[in-house]
Amino acid sequence: MKKYITRDSMEKWMNRSEKDGMGARTRNTYRAAIIAFCNWCVETDRMAANPLSRLCAADEHADKRKQRRALTEEELNRLFTAARLRPLAESWPQVNCFVRYRKERSQVVAQKSHCFLKN
Repeated sequence: MKKYITRDSMEKWMNRSEKDGMGARTRNTYRAAIIAFCNWCVETDRMAANPLSRLCAADEHADKRKQRRALTEEELNRLFTAARLRPLAESWPQVNCFVRYRKERSQVVAQKSHCFLKN
């Protein structure tokens, strides 16, 4: 039994996935992947046309899974405190190396530009 990619089969899958609780953004991600695959099939002469080219996307605005909100003042204070107190021992060698490189580079550039200004 051969299976074909059709607009009807993809619409049925989108509806079934919605009923199963899959989010709109996730369905749209899968939709974009299969449409891209079909476009590749058309470009490489494996399909005559993309049957999904006009497949409608799920409405992500109507299907909000998480309500975004601003952090409270207490949450911000806790975040800043955690960031300030976080041990940075593992990253200090890289930071110091980068800072040293930037200082040395800026000194070399300053010396070169000074030489150019004299001449």
